[in-house]
Amino acid sequence: MSTVSTMRPSSTSHVDWWFARLGTGGLQPRDTVISDVIGPLVQEARSQGLLRWSFTWHQSSTRTSLMLALLGTARVGQLLPASWITAEDRSDTAVSWPQGGQETGAAASDLAESFEELSCDLAVWAAQELSRETARAALGALLLHDAAHVLLSRQVSDPHRGAGAWEEYWDRHEATWGHRHDAVAPTLLALDLSALATYSLGPQVAELRSSSVATEWRHRWSRGLERLLDRSRELDLPSSPTRLTLIHSHLLLNRLGFLPHEEARLGAVARALDAESTPRAEEPSPTRGECHEHSH
Repeated sequence: MSTVSTMRPSSTSHVDWWFARLGTGGLQPRDTVISDVIGPLVQEARSQGLLRWSFTWHQSSTRTSLMLALLGTARVGQLLPASWITAEDRSDTAVSWPQGGQETGAAASDLAESFEELSCDLAVWAAQELSRETARAALGALLLHDAAHVLLSRQVSDPHRGAGAWEEYWDRHEATWGHRHDAVAPTLLALDLSALATYSLGPQVAELRSSSVATEWRHRWSRGLERLLDRSRELDLPSSPTRLTLIHSHLLLNRLGFLPHEEARLGAVARALDAESTPRAEEPSPTRGECHEHSH
């Protein structure tokens, strides 16, 4: 764990971001850190006035770690052990920003942070409840599928949404992540239902579709993404709906514990969930309105 420290605000009412790096040492320990350490810590921080939080999984040639960010006063910051505190450093991150990075500006940042918090809450639940290799992989495929279908929404008159955006999303998803691992190529060349059998996710997909808890998380993810795209259009942000969906889907898959080449494989499964070539508005159907971002 990093021992690099940062200044703590002297005022108890001053709000600041607190960054912490936690070494994980592998996939299984990483899940334990998320479910047994991060989850309870965030719950306690919310009782102390936490305003926003997020985490991402970072990997370099020498270490695997989680970067945690908490927004709040010193009462929130003091929940972090001193050995965790670090300056913000993304130089060794495994998170790849497609086509240029994050949005800038206060309104855009607040919008993205709100949706990222929902993404992180979902990932904590998944780490606590689902096995990465089976049920969580199936959930990742379903969430990628749901994200693509948000682009199909006809509830707003947006020329950048619709069947064309759905096709563009999958083409760009393959182009962005498919080259990360040669073993992915055979799967990407045949985007059909055989992908479900190849990765043995069929039973897990069916089980998750019948789970009321998993379905609620999927609905929250779809509604949150719908709101993000609508507000981005209202704010006249330069990023297209397809690009925003690609970025936030990637962040979610990172938080669920999947590397880029694994995301490419799950993308093949997700697209295969449409048995026919013509996309259709499958459940969950995004609804308009405010999304409740937090799970208290």
